[in-house]
Amino acid sequence: MAPKIWINADPAAEDLSQLERMLTDAGFSYHMELVENEDEAAIIRLAAGCDAVICGLETWNERTISAVCGRTKFLLRFGTGYDSVDIASATRHGVLVGNTPGANAIAVAEIALLHILNLSRGFTRDYAGGPHGWATGGMGTELGGKTVGLVGFGNIARRLRELLRGFDVRVMAYDPYVSIDPEAHQVETAESPDAIFSGSDFVSLHVPCTAETAELVCERTLRMMKPTAYLVNTARGGLICEEDLLRALNEGWIAGAGLDVLNVEPGNPGSPLIGAKNLVLTPHLGGRSLESVTRSEVLLGQAMIDYFAGRVPFHALNPEVLQTR
Repeated sequence: MAPKIWINADPAAEDLSQLERMLTDAGFSYHMELVENEDEAAIIRLAAGCDAVICGLETWNERTISAVCGRTKFLLRFGTGYDSVDIASATRHGVLVGNTPGANAIAVAEIALLHILNLSRGFTRDYAGGPHGWATGGMGTELGGKTVGLVGFGNIARRLRELLRGFDVRVMAYDPYVSIDPEAHQVETAESPDAIFSGSDFVSLHVPCTAETAELVCERTLRMMKPTAYLVNTARGGLICEEDLLRALNEGWIAGAGLDVLNVEPGNPGSPLIGAKNLVLTPHLGGRSLESVTRSEVLLGQAMIDYFAGRVPFHALNPEVLQTR
């Protein structure tokens, strides 16, 4: 019987025609339907009749994985982050987990740079800030001579560093899991995240949200930052204690923040961060460009083809489960 795949996406809003063609040409059947991230009943209902899932940001935990593992054997994340998937639970139940790192690195790096430039010059702050949309008296700062600190130095952070080469900036980076060549990457290595927070004019986050990094940005680290410094997060909302950030913004511990991600997504209209002083929000659009989606579609389709052909698919996160397949 042909493998069946659930794609967690909105067919009315997403053009995934290249992925659909790849699956169809491979002889697979698929169903595309979007579910809310925490709707466990819908997640189980849609996955239980499928051999694999192309995941969005829905939560895969012990309850959902154990309920579908009799049929579902492959969870493939549309994107890099996989903090919504309990890898240990998936491994116990023999479910392979994969993702598509690098496909959206350029797009996310560009959004990070957009936030840095917007915070420094106040484009969105000054737009419509005066009569007829013409603000008066706005004053920003140039990037030249500033220090940009990168917490994490994977694909996205390295792309951002490349984009910053056109500016006269000092770049610091910290990543305990990635080898950083200061000369080749033209960065200064930091001994700890604290050095990034205390020494940077812009702190940009580029790490996954794990038990180690959850709420890395909190009162302690925010108070380390200069009152003229800015925070940028295009990674995961869980990296920030939002209550502490709200205080930091409203009380002037830091100059401002640009966020493409929140703890609750889609954004909670009742969140106190909405309307916070000196905060700019974008709706988790960093990884979405025509080019990045096309790259992702190819990686997703090929990973599915490889898995069902008995090969190890691209970037399997727990390949040990394949030994018992």
